[in-house]
Parts: sequence; C-alpha cells; structure tokens
Amino acid sequence: MCSFIQKLSVFALVFYGGQVFAAKFKAVEQCNSYFDKVSKIFLRPYLAKFKGVIDHPYLYLWDNWGFKDGTVIHRYALAAPKVFGKKDRHFYAHWRHFISIDDGKTWIDMGAALNISQESDLFDSVSLWSGNIARLEDGRYLAAYSALGSKGKYLQSIGLAISDDAHHFQKLWKDPIISANKQKEEFIKHKYYFDYDRLGKFLEADGTIMSLRDPFIFLNGDSIHLFFAAKAYRDGDIVGAIGHAIIEKNNWKSVQILDPLIPPDHQEFKQLELPNVFKKDGETYLLVSTTKRTSEKQGETEIAAMARLYKLTGDSWNSMEVAGREDGSIIIADNIHYGANIIAPDFDRVLTFILSESSEKDLTLPAPIDLRKSDD
Repeated sequence: MCSFIQKLSVFALVFYGGQVFAAKFKAVEQCNSYFDKVSKIFLRPYLAKFKGVIDHPYLYLWDNWGFKDGTVIHRYALAAPKVFGKKDRHFYAHWRHFISIDDGKTWIDMGAALNISQESDLFDSVSLWSGNIARLEDGRYLAAYSALGSKGKYLQSIGLAISDDAHHFQKLWKDPIISANKQKEEFIKHKYYFDYDRLGKFLEADGTIMSLRDPFIFLNGDSIHLFFAAKAYRDGDIVGAIGHAIIEKNNWKSVQILDPLIPPDHQEFKQLELPNVFKKDGETYLLVSTTKRTSEKQGETEIAAMARLYKLTGDSWNSMEVAGREDGSIIIADNIHYGANIIAPDFDRVLTFILSESSEKDLTLPAPIDLRKSDD
C-alpha cells in the first residue's frame, strides 16, 4: 500500500533529490508504480527556452549529436534525471531532443525522442546510449542507437529506429542488429576484441569497459555504412578502434561486419568513441573522441579527453591518415569540451558537452563550437 505521505516523499525525491539514489528509500520500494509514473514526467518537454548553454534543471546532459534541416538545428543528447546522481546516470538515460530556429542562440526542449523498451528482457530495456540520425531519400529519419539490456549491466548492443518527423522514433525490432554474440564469428574473424568470458561485466581483461556503442550512419550511394566505437587487436595489443559494418539497403537486418579502422596514432590514447564520418571537398573524414582512461576510477582531469580528426583512404576506407593540426590529429583538447559531433551539413561546427568536475556547468550542453575560429 502506497500512502499519501509516501507518494509525497517519492515526488520530493524525484524533483529535489539531487545526488540521492531514490530507489534506496523505503517510500520508493513500496510505491514502485507511482515512482515510475512520476519519473515519466522527465520525458516531457521543459517549457522554458535555454539561451546559449542548455543547463537543464532536472536532467544531466552529455553525449549529443545533430543536424541542420533547413533553418532548424536538431540536437539530440543523452539525458538522465539528476535524482539518480552523476555516477549512475549511464543506467537511466534516454534520448533528449532540442531544436534551435536561430542558429543555436536559443534552444527549445522537445522532450524524449527515444526511450528504453518496457519489456524487461530486451537488449535496450535498461538504458540508451549514443547514436546518430540520418535522413533517407524518402524523407524519413533513420536512427542507430546503442543500448544496455538486462542480460549484463554493461552489455552494449546496437539497434535501429525510424521516424517521420525526427522526433517520434519507433524501434524497428526487438532484437539488436549488431551484438557481440550475434556476429561473434565475424568479429573474431576481423580481429575485434571482446572479452567473451566476461561479456556484460564491469571491466574486460584490458581494464576498460566493453566497446560496442555510438553507431554513426553514413549514407554513401546505395550503401548504408555503420561506424561504431570498438576495440581491436593490433600487433598483440588491444587498442581503441572504429568498428565498420555495411547494412544492406533493401534488407536492414542484413549486416556485414568489416575490418576495424585503427588510427595511426592509436598509441596516444586508450579508448575511442563517438565516431563521425563526413565528406568535405571530395574527401572523407572521421572525427572521434578519445581518452587515456585505463581505469573507470579515474577522474575527468586524468583521462585527457580530446577530439581527433582523420582522413579515410583506401578501398572501402580501410585505412586512415592524420588530418588535424600540423602537430597531429588533435583538434579540441581544452579539458572542458568533450564528445565532438559534426552538425551536418555544416561541417565546420561541432556539438560538445561540458565534462569538468570542477565546473558548475558540468554535464550541460554549450553553444556549438566553430572549428574555423579555433584555428586562429
């Protein structure tokens, strides 16, 4: 029985709990269904406009990506209620949708665009992680997303969703299109690294979490390419890599895993994520975010979070070369902005989030960064 006082306690925890993990409280334990109902309020839009920085009163915001459609910038971000705390936000995330009609000066919260599945045994029933959206020839929007499910707290898989309006996304299937087990033979053949003895556990044998996330859709003629964060073997070592797959255009369930892409300067970092692939001036480029994180216990100041740029070359882009500054691939390294994602088709600006434990703006979304100005 959930009393009125307990309901009031749940409501207060949800909106004013701060860093408190609400599920530990007896009121929540006795009012699970009410807690679920109240929590869904977070999926609704916040009515006030945000000027410049998106500093949401109820949500932590981090990995974000988007595109420009006419005069509207669509911006999507991972979002989780602050009541669960910064550390546990990764297990309560949904896709948040913001739009700007004044070129990024102000932002409107449209609410949740994609959320976890309600069936508890699915690959995306725990939390959603990053992905990407591409507009198809027929005008619809195809989304690729990574997710955590019930079969392992850190078990990452990739799914697809579709939308007519870039906001209301419908998942295509209950099963992932890419998972470590589904394509196990192909992953082993192409020398990807997964710790199959500890799949879904906190850390793999190399000391970092599993990497099968952040899918990026790249439409190239009749081909649908999917790039994603991965790990692979190189000269006996386990290194950060970009996974590469091709989805059959007329059968999206048909996926071919290709060789991983390994940056020439891979020795400079440990983990690699959030790939972006785009064409500019006839060349194909890859933008990624990297860290030197060797332990999940490290703070943000220890991991050297950076954005790096490469040029893809060779048949099927099976090789790459540095395309950043004169002294290497790094294009952003201010220890504040992380998770750079291109705003297509404006390939000179990127979206980031604030990753700085010492900043009051930690886990907020700043204004887009103009890479041309950062060259000065």
